Amino acid sequence: MGLTHIPIMTFPKSLEIISLQNNKLQEIPEILAELKNLKSLNLSYNNINTLPVFLSKMDPLNGGSLINLSLRGNPIDLKDKEKLYSLLPSVNIVF
Repeated sequence: MGLTHIPIMTFPKSLEIISLQNNKLQEIPEILAELKNLKSLNLSYNNINTLPVFLSKMDPLNGGSLINLSLRGNPIDLKDKEKLYSLLPSVNIVF
């Protein structure tokens, strides 16, 4: 089955790791960019095909704390992958 979206909820601000792999998510919710302590985000094997600009807020160079982002197994095209590297230059990204 799997999640098609993240339910509206408040995440603890101290949250450091989120694993939402093997779902049916189609987009990355903006609420994740508000988690200033988030270091690892696993969104592997979903249906995400677009990457929002707000992700740049998650890069340590812009005040975020994200170190690892896994998007393995998502239908993201090459152009968007290249864009993501420019949005998150200091984040380890796995496709």
